[in-house]
Amino acid sequence: MSAPLKPNPKTQAAHRAQMVRQVWLPLGLSIVIILALAVLVILGGVSGSDNISRLSSLSLIYAIILPSAAFGLVALILLILMIYLLTRANRGLPLTASRVQNAVNQAAAVLRKAADAVVQPIINVQSFNAKIRAIGKHKVS
Repeated sequence: MSAPLKPNPKTQAAHRAQMVRQVWLPLGLSIVIILALAVLVILGGVSGSDNISRLSSLSLIYAIILPSAAFGLVALILLILMIYLLTRANRGLPLTASRVQNAVNQAAAVLRKAADAVVQPIINVQSFNAKIRAIGKHKVS
């Protein structure tokens, strides 16, 4: 059994710094901004200030409009990506569809030939019987 590997202190320090910079700092700033807006709204409401409508409009932007715009932007990016991928797929689709159609036509021809070969003895017997009946009717009349 080998001894468990010890984590590299340099990569751990880089990871911690990256976590602080990419996760905790934006999260902390967002929380501070939201709390500051909440405090301003409360102070504006208590003091009867005319700024309450301005602050409510600002909080509306942060609370409703910006997330909606972000989701809309994500939807737009996904739509553009799907259009791009479908365009690329449509370029290769005619060749693939032609190959599939040729394979299906060949399979149909083989199956038709096999089915004809299976029923050919029955058709030959019935044809022979019909000829004999025709000859018998021809001699009788």
